[in-house]
Amino acid sequence: MNAMTNILQTRDGYLRLPEVLTAVRIGKSTLYRRIDKGEFPRGYDLGGGAVGWLRSEVEKWIETRPRRGPPR
Repeated sequence: MNAMTNILQTRDGYLRLPEVLTAVRIGKSTLYRRIDKGEFPRGYDLGGGAVGWLRSEVEKWIETRPRRGPPR
């Protein structure tokens, strides 16, 4: 089982930025660029400066992406 699978299968609720980046396999700048373009769901304010993404929304986004072969 790879890191992305572990994150998505073991967490309920919100994913924090490092978990999202591992799951979607893109860099931080690319993630925020896609958010600005409406190509990735916006995070939710969790209070205290923390931001989280709903696990279900991240999973849905991953499912819509074309497959490029086996994970590295």
